[in-house]
Amino acid sequence: MARAAHPPRPGDAGVTLIELLVVLVVVGVLAGAAALTVGQPGQRRDAAQEAALLAARLDIAAERAVIDGRTARMDWREDGYAFAQWDGSDWRPHAVQALADHHVLANGVILRRDPGARAGAFRITSALDGGGEDAAVFELATEGGTLEVRFDGFSASAETLP
Repeated sequence: MARAAHPPRPGDAGVTLIELLVVLVVVGVLAGAAALTVGQPGQRRDAAQEAALLAARLDIAAERAVIDGRTARMDWREDGYAFAQWDGSDWRPHAVQALADHHVLANGVILRRDPGARAGAFRITSALDGGGEDAAVFELATEGGTLEVRFDGFSASAETLP
């Protein structure tokens, strides 16, 4: 019969599962509270996320325009936007489904390009084509401030305005 290498000692039971779960809950609550105190206000955070998403979608549309050799267009309104592609005779929903679907902006976020304009279209072409607009600046405005998405014809970036 094999004997235990170390016989159990009284009072050396270790950490129970309940104690471990209590510690994890306390750490989770503290981390959540810290995240809420250092986070951005709701509309400002929504605008920042929308600006990052618009910049990423403009990048994808520009890449696809170069790869496919097909002009793209961003149709925008103050409440959202969608992308289309020129098929040689007509504008069709973009081949990339995430671009083709009309994206509705988060509540309270307004998209603008030109002062006073409530809607418009922006063409994106391959660098080889040269028939598109060179650059664009879109503003995503909320009560908490304004963010800009700058597109230079090849790539986009999101910036917070002072």
